[in-house]
Amino acid sequence: MAETTVQQQIMSESPAIEAYKLGLLQSAKGLADIPVDIPERTFVGPTGLQNTALTTAAGLGTYQPFLDAAASQIAGGLGQLGNAATQFQATTAAPTMAEISTYMNPYQQAVIDEIKSQFAQQSDLAKAQAVKAGAFGGGREGVLQAELGKKEAQTIAQAQAANFAQALQQAQQQRAFQQQAAQGIGGLGVAQAQLGQGLAGLGQLGETLGQATSQFQFGLGEAQRQLGQQEEDIGYQAALQKAYEPYQRLGFLSDIYKGAPTSQQTLSTVTAPSVSPLVQAAGLGIAGLSGLAGAKTAGLF
Repeated sequence: MAETTVQQQIMSESPAIEAYKLGLLQSAKGLADIPVDIPERTFVGPTGLQNTALTTAAGLGTYQPFLDAAASQIAGGLGQLGNAATQFQATTAAPTMAEISTYMNPYQQAVIDEIKSQFAQQSDLAKAQAVKAGAFGGGREGVLQAELGKKEAQTIAQAQAANFAQALQQAQQQRAFQQQAAQGIGGLGVAQAQLGQGLAGLGQLGETLGQATSQFQFGLGEAQRQLGQQEEDIGYQAALQKAYEPYQRLGFLSDIYKGAPTSQQTLSTVTAPSVSPLVQAAGLGIAGLSGLAGAKTAGLF
């Protein structure tokens, strides 16, 4: 019969290592069966400064009454300017006779009557002298009467001209007063419009300062909120790490076990003559029993 040689190599962990690994698996199974208590993450809401800033921001638009008052003042100023322009334009033309007549001397006719009366007396005196001299109706008396009439007309004309000049001067002075009044009204209109612009600027300034204050308060509040959020996040991360700490320990052990060396067992048989299949099967059974006995000796069972 032919002879055969059989050699078999078995790779396995040492019993102690396998026991540790089994314990690790059991611990991991037990830990995986328990739900992880994940901490609740907290969001830090607006701070007191931010709430104050938001409340202040809700009051934006307080400049509107200033704008309304400004619009009213400007409209009033424009109205005054319109009235002033109308009055000033009316004073640019020359005074009318109706305006001049209001300043005429109301006793002008009495003055004229007095002038006529005086010249009538002079005429009567001249006539009396001419009669006394026997020259009444003569050439000299006629020349004298004509001269008296001419002087009378000149005197009346001078009185009328003086009265007209005085009336014209007073009418022109009244026009000057009216122009000054129109300019004054125009100045008041400009001042009123400027007051309206000032009110509008004041309202805008108040609104701008209010917005700047609100933004500054909100920025400070945001800085406080971020610091509070960072503090909450640090606590959250610490609680989260604490919850997963057992898993980290198991992972640490698992990494160590992965690097543990394995033991080798070699089972060799010597050469033997060939046997019948029945005898060969019986021999394999005996070899199996021998391997089982070896495993028990190693403490695997």
